[in-house]
Amino acid sequence: MLLSVLASDQPPVAQKLTKLLIPSYFPSIVPIEEACNRCITLVKRAPMAGAIFCKYAVSEGASKTHLMELVKVFLSLVLSQDKLNADQIEGFLIAASYLCDNLVSDPCYMDALKELLTAEKVEGLLTGASTEQAQSSLFNIFSTVCPDNVAGLLEECMSVVTNCHGLPEDVDRQSKIRSAHKLLLSLGGFDDMFEALTTLLHKAAYRCHIKFGADMPSHSVTATKSKKSKSSGKFSIKSKIINRKQSFEDDYLVAVGVAWQVRDLLQHEDTRKAIFRSQPLEMLFFSLKIVSEVSIEHCGQYEYIDISPVLAYMALALQMTVDNVGTSSEKNGDSKRKKTNIDSSTLLSEASTLVLYILFYWIVRCLKFIYPLIVHFTLLLCMSKPNC
Repeated sequence: MLLSVLASDQPPVAQKLTKLLIPSYFPSIVPIEEACNRCITLVKRAPMAGAIFCKYAVSEGASKTHLMELVKVFLSLVLSQDKLNADQIEGFLIAASYLCDNLVSDPCYMDALKELLTAEKVEGLLTGASTEQAQSSLFNIFSTVCPDNVAGLLEECMSVVTNCHGLPEDVDRQSKIRSAHKLLLSLGGFDDMFEALTTLLHKAAYRCHIKFGADMPSHSVTATKSKKSKSSGKFSIKSKIINRKQSFEDDYLVAVGVAWQVRDLLQHEDTRKAIFRSQPLEMLFFSLKIVSEVSIEHCGQYEYIDISPVLAYMALALQMTVDNVGTSSEKNGDSKRKKTNIDSSTLLSEASTLVLYILFYWIVRCLKFIYPLIVHFTLLLCMSKPNC
């Protein structure tokens, strides 16, 4: 009962329970090996409760030296996978993530964690993390510690963010995607990621142009050819994912996943700034515009049409308006700030129009389901009358 409350209750309650449990599960008066074994027992018994216990252990007086040993033990257990189920592995990685967050503020522990996460161990941990939450926690650890020799890790993150089919409905994958965004930003891979996402969206926009005759600005069609990317081009997986042949529905649903990510990235200051520094921003804007228009115009015809592109387009238009207005109001603004060819009044007009479009979108979607019911009940009513 106590452990279930620890796993699910509010932080103040969880912190008080951690203080109560520390003498039993991570005592300071016993050898470090025994203290670690007791904490391992807790995580194996109740993985989420054990992870929350580790989250508050530092604030309740646990020694950082002992907690560093605990991180080593947890990661070794995940690497060995000795009689551990998926929930237990997830618990150990979530706990390790919390512990790393507390340890990295001290340079000596930061260095120790960097030495601990060798390329071989990073690869082994990625293999051992089988659930979405475990992978999300692992990405959080890597973004906190920033291990060396990360080429394979960055490629793994690129694969995660570009394989985004069905993302708006999958909460666990959303958590993992956010962690991958954070990791790519901390390791210098954000520009490559944003370029890949923009290209996927542009591909869907072009498919909309071909299938539905959607208007496509000529400069957006040739943007990838006429502009040289500033990204590092380190990821061979990028071209493999973008160039694979798929149906229009598959390309559209990938674009929906990209749109969800764009909207989510705009909600956080660090990633929002990274977006507005990126070169493909204008192409992303026009691609979102095309996919949004198609989503609105054909929402009643296809079951897979989603509102995510419309919401992302509106969020981007509003944020670009705020950004442009803020820039123009600064007397001594940054001269290197990237300018787009879209003025603030146009963006604001687009965003206002989209509010009406969203209302229209949902009216059409509702009518699609309500209309057959109206017809059905009308027929039943008519059949119930003898003279009908």
